[in-house]
Amino acid sequence: MITVDETTFTNEKMAFFKKHDFDFQLTTTDQENNKYLKTYCFEDGAVWYELMGKVEELAEVTVHNITVHTTVTLAKTEYWTSESGSKFFYERW
Repeated sequence: MITVDETTFTNEKMAFFKKHDFDFQLTTTDQENNKYLKTYCFEDGAVWYELMGKVEELAEVTVHNITVHTTVTLAKTEYWTSESGSKFFYERW
């Protein structure tokens, strides 16, 4: 699983959109099980997909030399294209 930061995600998305002349139609599915899919279909046949959803993960945090376990809620985006495999991007929910 490849995880990228926000800058990488944004740069890859803009480069792909520019490569395909920003000429797309967007469809978005209804939210189901805290997830939804955005599909950008470009006039030249290229496709960009974003599957977004809410996830909760266990995290370990140390504060004042005390380590605690807590649950962190994140927005997880899996994205892929008709030209490349999937990558993941996480951000605050």
